[in-house]
Amino acid sequence: MQEIYKAEILEIKLEILKDTINELENFIYSKIHKNSNSYKKLKLYINTLIQEEFIYQRELNTSKTFNSENSISVIKIKTDILNSLFEIKKDFSCRTISETLELLSEFYIDDRYYDRLNKINECIISVKLEKNLNKSFFYICECENIDNKVIYFIDDIIIKNNIKYLDLRKFKLFKKSNSEEYLFSSRFNLDDLDEFYNIINRSL
Repeated sequence: MQEIYKAEILEIKLEILKDTINELENFIYSKIHKNSNSYKKLKLYINTLIQEEFIYQRELNTSKTFNSENSISVIKIKTDILNSLFEIKKDFSCRTISETLELLSEFYIDDRYYDRLNKINECIISVKLEKNLNKSFFYICECENIDNKVIYFIDDIIIKNNIKYLDLRKFKLFKKSNSEEYLFSSRFNLDDLDEFYNIINRSL
C-alpha cells in the first residue's frame, strides 16, 4: 500500500474512532450513573478505544512525515478566485493574501458559529434558590426563543465582545415527575441532575 493512501485510510479510521468515543462519553455521562457496573464497563471500553486512537494518530503522523519528505505540494487557484482575493485584500487593507484568507476565515466562523449562539439572560428566581445555587456548580439563565430555563456549567460559557453566550445545540431537555422541565448542558450526568432537583426541592 502506498503511504499516501495509507494516510487517507488512517485519517478516516481516526475520525470514526473519535466520533465513537465522543458518542459513548456523551452517553455514559448523561444516561448512566457513575457507580453502576455498566458505567465502569463502558468506561473501560472507552479507555481501550482511546489507546487505539493514540496508535492510529502515531501511525498517521509517521505516514504524513513520509509524504512531506517525498512529495511536493501544489495549490491551484483559479484566476477569477485569485482576482477576487486581491480585490478583498485591497478593500480590507490586508498586507498579504495569507492575511486576507485569515480574515475570511474569521468571517466564516462568525457566520457559521457565533450566529448560532444564544445570549445568556438573567432569569428571576427565588432568593432561597439563588442562595442554594450559589453553593453549587449549577448556573441558571434564560435565552431568547427558548421556553425553558437553561442550566449550564461555567465551562459552557462562550464570551464574544464581552457578552456571554451558550451553544444550546448540545443541551437536552429533562424533567422529573411533578417538576419543571429544564434545558441541561450535556456536561451534566444523571447524578448531577439528581443533585439539581434536590436543590430545587430544598428551595421550595
